[in-house]
Amino acid sequence: MDFDITRLQSQRTLCSLPQHRIDQRSRKVDLSGCVAEFPRASALQFNNSMASLADWLYSGKLVQFPKLKLAYSEGQIGWIPYLLHRMDVVWEENRGWGGVADKVPNPPSTYFGDHVFGCFFDDPNGLKLIDEIGADNITYESDYPHSDSTWPRTREIAEKQMAGLTDEEVYKIVRGNAIRMLGKLKGDKEATELLVKCIDDPEERVRAAAALTFLGG
Repeated sequence: MDFDITRLQSQRTLCSLPQHRIDQRSRKVDLSGCVAEFPRASALQFNNSMASLADWLYSGKLVQFPKLKLAYSEGQIGWIPYLLHRMDVVWEENRGWGGVADKVPNPPSTYFGDHVFGCFFDDPNGLKLIDEIGADNITYESDYPHSDSTWPRTREIAEKQMAGLTDEEVYKIVRGNAIRMLGKLKGDKEATELLVKCIDDPEERVRAAAALTFLGG
């Protein structure tokens, strides 16, 4: 359905969008010149993480590589419970013909706990779902020095948003899980070398190599 926004004659016009046919690569509603692209992209940053996690959980690679860990920096966390539920439903109802039964033998959500870390810097709603996400799978960040960041009020915002959590949960989120996640790279030379090779930017590759060396990788 091709649609020109200029055809709307009043605010009462009903625009029914067939969502099953619209994706990021082929948006049929032309809002050219109307959308502030940077704020839109920033607000939808989680969308990239959500699509990526769906790819990984349906790919079978977490079955093939049981030691693989994924961390979704800047992705926030509130979307995770919905996606896991939705993917399980689709897996249950469609795996017989959807091309996933031979790749993913168990519900996709069962691979989340051992393989994935959700990272956030401003997501009070996501923290309300901590029991569904898992306190062991959440890490905190500030995204400094980007404009979309909690700096320089990072500590203030963190304390406010985590006020309802236990001391153990807070420790895991702000420190313990990151140590556990990054510590898994220690001594695993093959994993660290592969990680560095996957980084395209030369300067970022040097930084990653230095960081992994500091960790003992």
